[in-house]
Amino acid sequence: MSLEEALNRHATAIENLADALEKISARGTMSLPAEVAATQSPRGPGRPPKAAAAVPAQGANGEDGKPIAYDTVREAVLSLAEKKGHQVAVGLLAEFGAKNGKDLKPAQYAKALARVNELMGESVA
Repeated sequence: MSLEEALNRHATAIENLADALEKISARGTMSLPAEVAATQSPRGPGRPPKAAAAVPAQGANGEDGKPIAYDTVREAVLSLAEKKGHQVAVGLLAEFGAKNGKDLKPAQYAKALARVNELMGESVA
């Protein structure tokens, strides 16, 4: 199938969907007309939709103005646990009301990183 054919099929499907939505709105029913049902996705009813791509959690902005990613915090806490001990890392998380890194809220990422740096003996610059 060429790109032009694919675009034409999609345009037709969108037009059919718009028509169906107008008819549904006018009738107040949810049944789809046959011409729309014929243009449904090959996934068909009962098949789960594709999973959405995972978007990395991002928290408050760091000092450079860029959002802090969860993975950055995760790596810092793991490094803290490796260098200062598991209990120190657990204590840090507890300061933020978290049992593990996933319990941290994105708004807490910047403060958690600053606290990790403090516990590691590094200046927060």
